[in-house]
Amino acid sequence: GGKDQNGAGSAGLHRHFDRRMICTCPVPLEGQEHRAAYTLLAWALHRLHGFSGRLVLSRTPEGKPFLHDFPKVRFSVSHCTGMVACAVDCVETGVDIEAVRPYSERLTYRCLAPVEREQLLGDSREREEAFFRFWTLKESYGKALGTGLGYPLREVSFHLGDPPKSNVPGYFFIQKVINKKFILSVCKKGIPPEQTVTVLRHLPERIGGITYEDGSIAKPEGFG
Repeated sequence: GGKDQNGAGSAGLHRHFDRRMICTCPVPLEGQEHRAAYTLLAWALHRLHGFSGRLVLSRTPEGKPFLHDFPKVRFSVSHCTGMVACAVDCVETGVDIEAVRPYSERLTYRCLAPVEREQLLGDSREREEAFFRFWTLKESYGKALGTGLGYPLREVSFHLGDPPKSNVPGYFFIQKVINKKFILSVCKKGIPPEQTVTVLRHLPERIGGITYEDGSIAKPEGFG
């Protein structure tokens, strides 16, 4: 095949769409996380598929972004203050990262199933970590599903462990504590994800660019 907009033969690229990666890294400057998340995604896409030019995103009717010219490549990005994460796969995937911090007790009744609230045990720090383990699992599932948090949160329940277990068939989860203060959760559809998480010490250099069809700079999934 000929060259595509990313400077690589498209026929060669399509052979490798089964490659996958989960990666995360710190962001030193507060307020730069949304750009950093897509810088990390561009780096991952370059490492996996050789993409190096301008990538264009479209959105599903539900609002989930996808690569306009390479719809078989699935991805998800997330950020919180000080940290970004992305997942690239050949199956529907969702990623969420959050800092462990105090939370409102009312949220547990809005978001958690009774069986999940029973697992919120221990001192305040342990409860905070457990809550954000549940929260990021639910976020990652919603992103993989393509609905964000627009599903009945209390009807989908998890049992914390390594790996976490859920009551939704056909979806599998990875969870990792990063730097002792961030929780990363990844959801994948269809296959048990026997994967490692690549933790980078620094944000990689920017490779190419990622924008939406209207020219706006990409931001992490607003629906999730």
